[in-house]
Amino acid sequence: MRDMKALPLIRFLRKPDNQPLAALLLHWMLLALLCTSAIVLFGNRLPALTNLHLRHWDAEWYYLIKKRGYDYIAGRQGTMAFFPLFPFLWKFSFLNEEGISLFNALIFSASFWWLARTLKLGFVSSLLFLSTPSLLFCFIPYSEALFFMSSTILLIGLHKKNDPLIIAGMCLAAFSRSVNIVLIPALLYTYVLNYGLSAKTIRFVLAATLCVTAATMVVFWIQYLSTGQWYVFFDMQKQWHRSLQLPTLPLTTLSTKVLWLDVIALFVAVLAAGDTVMEAIRVLLRREKAGYSAMAQFSMVYIALMGFLAVFYSGIWPGQHSSSIMSLNRFVFAGPYFICYCYERSAKSKTILSGLLFLSALSVALCSAGIYEKLSFLGSYPVTLCYFAAIGLYITLYYFAFHRRELKLFFYSIHVITMILLLFDFLGYG
Repeated sequence: MRDMKALPLIRFLRKPDNQPLAALLLHWMLLALLCTSAIVLFGNRLPALTNLHLRHWDAEWYYLIKKRGYDYIAGRQGTMAFFPLFPFLWKFSFLNEEGISLFNALIFSASFWWLARTLKLGFVSSLLFLSTPSLLFCFIPYSEALFFMSSTILLIGLHKKNDPLIIAGMCLAAFSRSVNIVLIPALLYTYVLNYGLSAKTIRFVLAATLCVTAATMVVFWIQYLSTGQWYVFFDMQKQWHRSLQLPTLPLTTLSTKVLWLDVIALFVAVLAAGDTVMEAIRVLLRREKAGYSAMAQFSMVYIALMGFLAVFYSGIWPGQHSSSIMSLNRFVFAGPYFICYCYERSAKSKTILSGLLFLSALSVALCSAGIYEKLSFLGSYPVTLCYFAAIGLYITLYYFAFHRRELKLFFYSIHVITMILLLFDFLGYG
């Protein structure tokens, strides 16, 4: 009798439009099962999923904004570097760290489902994207879940040619993260490619710019109410070692444990920059049909600009001797832009030009990260070569995974384990 009742649910989940929902349910069940198993097997050797352990790194800054608003001490790092949408939601939801993490997971799941249905992702492709390790930030006390939701609204608006949705998504994104410097050029690029430098393009981009600027000014006003000072956000950027400068190679990151993730994110950013240029040449100079949808065009410009900012705007952190690309994986992978761009580009991976661009982007990423010299944490140069060779192999296999179901499942299994390892590392202040 129970099996008979389950059949309608199975038929519902097997429908093409509902396969992303089925993937979400399976993914969360598997994550919960593996986390529980790890806790049972390793017990006290693992940090607990408690409020205190969830309040690490940026989560601590958001918690301070939630508890007492913004504060500013000249010459010191502080809360002024963070935008208020997430901490205000946390404050007025009256949730603790565990509760807001679950709420973030719900926001992310609903946003992913909406995006995946729009892209018509299948069950296995949905699983592959869901397991992207950096999506960890969407279910801890960080702003990524709200940014994922805001960006999804923006991309769906581009897909439906719905101007209010686009504006709403951009304003919410600008209220959650300092991204207006990236959103406006991406919108301008997308509209010029689809509508030319027309009155429609100029009118809408100007309107979007005004709205995003207004949202940013509201953020500065909120910070002013707490501190009595305007625009100290820009001074705070210097305390976080962010200023425009030429990079010092090889590029590094905060932890050797995630260098591979940031190098892969750098590869994706370089690849997206190449596709951005090629798409502009195709549409504006050759007058050919666009190779990408408006969603993917916007996404690849966003990713390319985030890569540029990571390389030319992050600077050298204390204790390091070269420029940092810290958290580039978070900016590239923990959002819907990577999903839109990667999914559309996978259909073009068999052309010669696409292959050449792939090899060029891979070479730039590996060389920028120091393949030409021994990395200090690897001991010897042969080990360094093996390390970068493994990254290159990983990228290459992932590049072709969308054409092989077995490879998708292979990467899903690796990514889920990696995500859990990163989660417990985060809980232990790693």
